[in-house]
Amino acid sequence: MVALCGDGGFAMLLSELLTVRQHKVPVKIIIFNNSALGSVELEMKAAGTLEHGTELDNPNFGALAEAAGIKGYRVSDPGQLESVLREALAHPGPVVVDAVVRRQELSIPPIIEAKQAAGSGLYALKALMGGRGGGPLEVAKTNLLR
Repeated sequence: MVALCGDGGFAMLLSELLTVRQHKVPVKIIIFNNSALGSVELEMKAAGTLEHGTELDNPNFGALAEAAGIKGYRVSDPGQLESVLREALAHPGPVVVDAVVRRQELSIPPIIEAKQAAGSGLYALKALMGGRGGGPLEVAKTNLLR
């Protein structure tokens, strides 16, 4: 069993980590750690709103898992991800993999509606006019210029 989750969602349900340990559930928890409530930010941008109150100051979730008695990893180098995932999946018990990802990496919804595209354009315009042009530029650089 593998659970893929964002850092915000994982933090909101952090107490369940102790349930996993207590019942020895062999779940492999992979956290996409972008230090933000990424889905909320994406919704705000799609609505044409400047994001606010979405930045997270996360702990090292791998070390936190270790403190709770669960195998934990933290990966910030993409070159190490494959070997860490192989090791985590081979472990017989529960595992937490804290995978640090770029904050501006988009998780695109399956269908992008015209309203969302228009809202994202409005967000970019507001950010540029408000002196926060680095946000839209970083989104473009991270997701378009690979």
